[in-house]
Amino acid sequence: MVETKETEEKMTLDALAERFREIEDLWLIGSPEERQEYLAELAGMTAELRTMTGTDADRAVWLGRTVDRLSRNISSAQDRD
Repeated sequence: MVETKETEEKMTLDALAERFREIEDLWLIGSPEERQEYLAELAGMTAELRTMTGTDADRAVWLGRTVDRLSRNISSAQDRD
């Protein structure tokens, strides 16, 4: 699904964290195509996390590092397959 400016909504930090946990649980059993989709979604999460300020900033930085780690793990697994 292609998102437009009208339908695109920023996710809250808690929603991003929840989706991250889902991807973290699912990527090992995902097909190469699904893993590629997860990587794209994680890249979007990283971009969104970098824009967070205020009271969520510290948690966003931590989650961003965790998202980056998972992205590296998925990429490494794709390279081995």
